Amino acid sequence: MYNFTMQSKIEGMVISKAPFQERHLICKILLRSGKIVPVVFYGGSGGGKKNKGSTLEFGYMMKIELAYSKKTSELYNAKEWIPIWNHKHIRLNHRGFSLLCFYLECASKFGQETNLHEESQAYDDQSIGLFRAISSSVFYLDQVLESNNFHFNWNLIIFISKLIAELGIFPDRIKCILSGEELNGFEGLALIPNHGGFALISQMNIDEAKEYNGETGRLLWQVLGEACSKKYQELEIMPRIDLNASKFLFHYLGFQFQLQESDFKTLNMIF
Repeated sequence: MYNFTMQSKIEGMVISKAPFQERHLICKILLRSGKIVPVVFYGGSGGGKKNKGSTLEFGYMMKIELAYSKKTSELYNAKEWIPIWNHKHIRLNHRGFSLLCFYLECASKFGQETNLHEESQAYDDQSIGLFRAISSSVFYLDQVLESNNFHFNWNLIIFISKLIAELGIFPDRIKCILSGEELNGFEGLALIPNHGGFALISQMNIDEAKEYNGETGRLLWQVLGEACSKKYQELEIMPRIDLNASKFLFHYLGFQFQLQESDFKTLNMIF
């Protein structure tokens, strides 16, 4: 028996897809709510007698009408679907596409599946920040590629910064987590994952200080401040940013969720 209270019209981004039988696809869709639903698209891979192309590509925003399904079903079936936004330049740039794949894997790692049969899910906006971080980053990535203003390291570190902010694990930038002194960004700093904030290098003992680069810490402090207070279009690009700074920030993100580099398949294309 079908539950006709199921939400049947959804909008979201394709974050993963897998072939199913000959011409079908199973895709994970990141909804505007920040939640994830798995959907079967019959004929979604294209082909057939008319040799149709597929409109289901990584990072595409889709409007989808679902067939009603049983509460116990683990998959939803798409009746109709159309793209409402698609990137035009990312797939033409190898480095840009690598970033896209990393963004979407992060969506899969930090997003949670939802049940469209539950009325409460329509009012649950606790995860909306995840969709905001992913969608705005994909849109901006396509924009800078179009304008030939693409800087890999910059896009990467700003994405991680915005993701950290939206996931609610933003580090303390106001005071040193060791001494309580106010931070101004002019001294050597260290972002310490297990303390959830920044510390003055001068307040650390000699052995601890050796593990950190004070200049990298200052850069992270600055970038995080910019990322959380400005929209993408308002940011001033820093083209010479060090990839190691992004890697350190990623380790901070992973520590908060107990994730390692080995948990991400796309990292070998990033670092």
